Amino acid sequence: MEKLTNRRLYLDYNSTSPLSVSVIEYLKKGDFYFANSSSIHRSGKKSKKLIRETTDFLLNELLKVNYSHSLFYHSGATEGINTIIKGVSSYFWNKDQRVAYFYSGADHSVCHELGSELSSLGHQVIKFDVDKNGTFDINKLIEQINSYKCPVILNFTWVNNETGVVWNLKLAEQIKKETGCIVHVDSAQAVGKISDWNQLSGSLDFYTFSGHKFGAMKGVGFTLSHNNSKFSPLLVGGGQQNKMRSGTENILGIYSIKLAIKHLLKSVNYEKLECFKLDLENQISSVLGKKGEIVSINSPNRNNNTIYFIVYGVQASILLTALDMAGIEVSTGSACSSGATIPSRVLVNMGYNEKDAKSAIRLSLGHDNEDEKILERLMVVLNRFL
Repeated sequence: MEKLTNRRLYLDYNSTSPLSVSVIEYLKKGDFYFANSSSIHRSGKKSKKLIRETTDFLLNELLKVNYSHSLFYHSGATEGINTIIKGVSSYFWNKDQRVAYFYSGADHSVCHELGSELSSLGHQVIKFDVDKNGTFDINKLIEQINSYKCPVILNFTWVNNETGVVWNLKLAEQIKKETGCIVHVDSAQAVGKISDWNQLSGSLDFYTFSGHKFGAMKGVGFTLSHNNSKFSPLLVGGGQQNKMRSGTENILGIYSIKLAIKHLLKSVNYEKLECFKLDLENQISSVLGKKGEIVSINSPNRNNNTIYFIVYGVQASILLTALDMAGIEVSTGSACSSGATIPSRVLVNMGYNEKDAKSAIRLSLGHDNEDEKILERLMVVLNRFL
């Protein structure tokens, strides 16, 4: 990590985190378990043991939901969310029932795309509103859910990847209690970015995590499934992982989850990261003045590492390029296609106009981002546009 950032400043942890030191050290040893974990010979049993160790660590030691939930591994949050949303709807489809799928306008694009797909299959799809603080009206949402007589599945984004807004799990518990709906918690951005990320509610149906967001290898993640929940698997075949996700398991990737989280638990200092973020955010806000704003700065609950700001009248792609040339690696709140800047769908759904939604920059910090050069370089670039 130090070699990669001694001249460049990586501030894009919400996109992906660098490999954990513990994972790098393990990979350097080169003593890899290569055998198929379904094989019954000694090498296969060694591979199976690593998976079992990781699962026991996650369910029994870390998350402590071993009595209420089971776990399956997959390639990451995109596959995990697809598995649950499609899987639940497919389960009821096979019983000649349609579902109502609820998601917010600020949810990840995978949730949005799933809405289009489910709608084409005849399911009800409801996008509920969020305001400029990234919050929603829980009473209105509960009323909406209760108006449907069919099975309802709700995607609940615990920590928003763009804005850093946090929805307390107690809100999800209340919704579950008052509606009986099926709740999937998108937990991809929770690990290491809020202090209580491993304090789960045993009453909620599903949680999906993605390894590369917290220092594990890319292409691996896991989903917790309540033991009372039903869904049709996305991937069928050999029946691995209790038929919840067929396919030969990614042994190294799965074990890297345990290594990365153990290192995170020892090294993270949430209070220190929060102080650094707030200091940096205050400096940015001061420089912006009336020429920009910090998105969701008045939200009642935000994570420890995300600063999302708008510079009025400046396209994010232009500012991102200037920052990149200055050695600062960040993300925009929009995507670029064929040379055209697309407004951030999240910001538009939060009530921002398209012009401002094209002008958002996201800084997402890691626990090793304490370099004073961040502020120095950032201010130099911002002052060119203000």
